[in-house]
Amino acid sequence: MCAACAVNGLETQCPTCRDLNPIGFPYDANADLNTLWSHATSGFQRELAMIVVAVLIYFAFAFGGGVVSNIINRVVGTIVGVDFDPANPFKSGLAWNLLISQIVAILVNIPIQGVGLVGLYRVLMDVLVGKKADLARMFSQLHLLANYVVMHVIIFFVITVPTLIYFGIVGLVGLRIIDVDWNHLSEFRPERLAHPAFLALIFASMVVFLAAMVVILPVSLFATPELIVGQCSPVEALKRAWDLGNGQRLRTFGYSFVAGLLYILGAFCCGVGMIFTMPIALMLILSLFLALRRSAPLPPAIHT
Repeated sequence: MCAACAVNGLETQCPTCRDLNPIGFPYDANADLNTLWSHATSGFQRELAMIVVAVLIYFAFAFGGGVVSNIINRVVGTIVGVDFDPANPFKSGLAWNLLISQIVAILVNIPIQGVGLVGLYRVLMDVLVGKKADLARMFSQLHLLANYVVMHVIIFFVITVPTLIYFGIVGLVGLRIIDVDWNHLSEFRPERLAHPAFLALIFASMVVFLAAMVVILPVSLFATPELIVGQCSPVEALKRAWDLGNGQRLRTFGYSFVAGLLYILGAFCCGVGMIFTMPIALMLILSLFLALRRSAPLPPAIHT
């Protein structure tokens, strides 16, 4: 093809073929793990170089957001006079530090990292629907940033805050069981953690937490990609993500487990392996998302 027909190398088909084969994900909810895995890995191999560069750009945004939020967190903590002593966290400003860090993360870290994450999702989904990985597409989604932030604020109050409260209560009950003396923490003995009631509490609380995570996992995984391809409001993206999980929650958990193994594998490779395993893991989850979406009664995905 000439440069005009190939849109300067961004398209793999001529205009006539593109009209005959509209852009879209080729599989529906009936596709199995092996099929979606093969599709994700073949797309990754086809666009390896540009995907790796896109991941590096995302890491740059994530690192930059973390640095900026840490600086602001320390400055705000100093201004409000929060004194946090790591050696004795329970008698210092632990609660205030957690509160300040979460607020700073929402106001600073989430928007900065959101630019990179939304852009990376767009590039990876382009590859999954047969297009080339165009780095310029990472910055074509900036109009979604406000909706992305609003959506994560909702997630923070609906999911994160109750989770923190839950573990806070579990922690207080557990420390009560092993009879921790707050005034003499230096005298605490680690063998107290082997108390049967304490171990039972930890096990039961983790079972409850895991069950809750399986229920809300589709919202955590699918809301952001739905915001991108659905071009909808934050609340609608969350609702659609929840609906996509109907009857598919254990399957979604299984796919996320495989993706988690890929993350661990990349971390074991001195962290450098994350450059390669992270996009494959994300493409597997996004493949499941696009497959479920194709079988759902939702408006057509927007991939332009």
